[in-house]
Amino acid sequence: MDNDKLIIEYSEYIQAKGLEPNSIKSYKSLVSIALEANAFNSLHNLNAFINHRRNTRAQRTFNLTLIAMRSFAQFNELYYEDELFPKKVMQQLDDIKSYSNPINVQDRRAYTSEQVESMMNASMSAWRWQVLFTALNLGLRSNQIRTLKLSDFDLEKRYVNVRAENSKNKKKISIPLVPTVFRTIQNWVETRRLEKDSIYYVETKIGKIISKRTFSYWKKQEKEIGFAILMHNCRYTFATNLWKAKKDLILCQKMLGHSSPVVTTTYLKLTDEEIHNKFVDLDFKVTP
Repeated sequence: MDNDKLIIEYSEYIQAKGLEPNSIKSYKSLVSIALEANAFNSLHNLNAFINHRRNTRAQRTFNLTLIAMRSFAQFNELYYEDELFPKKVMQQLDDIKSYSNPINVQDRRAYTSEQVESMMNASMSAWRWQVLFTALNLGLRSNQIRTLKLSDFDLEKRYVNVRAENSKNKKKISIPLVPTVFRTIQNWVETRRLEKDSIYYVETKIGKIISKRTFSYWKKQEKEIGFAILMHNCRYTFATNLWKAKKDLILCQKMLGHSSPVVTTTYLKLTDEEIHNKFVDLDFKVTP
């Protein structure tokens, strides 16, 4: 079976089903994995794929995964008469197709100061350390950091400009570099600019943009520190700390590049201890 031909056919099918256009690109990996029949001597790989997305994606993203897998199972049944996969793989896809409600994913939450210290002290390359520092202190999304160019930094005015094409709502964002962060960013950018033909904020040794897979791979560091390193949790950490420092919802919204302050409020989660500490200080009583 021709992979490209199948992906085109599946794309047309998924569009006809009225699914979101970005799901076509997002689930090409599922098509590729499924076609590797030899990888399915057991169902380990498919189960690993499902569990990984369940444990590391937001609820909405996991919902889209299930929608895509259900539609792929139906596509296989209608157009290829179940011939694309070994029988036991198709049984697993049938099980996925029958899910009525997705399993709840883990909560996204900010890292504690102890966790941040553990991450920053873990063994890693210079570019990985810089990525973590930037995610925690500027609140940028993973792909925004990955595609940042050295030309996006205005060190004279102390700003970094996130281009519109790299923003989720397609609007340019200008983020000020506060004094405590500026020096580290300045040293990195100035050093990178001295290197011949450097374009990106972080890049491979041959000057190419770092792949998404490499950029999101933190297994070595996670094993060392004992918990998962998720770029979006770094973004939650930035949002939470900015809110605690300024108590300004609109400022948080603008810094995070959200289209609405309602979205921003989902990032600002208080721990039970913080709720308790705030409540006990209130001079508040309902009854006379």
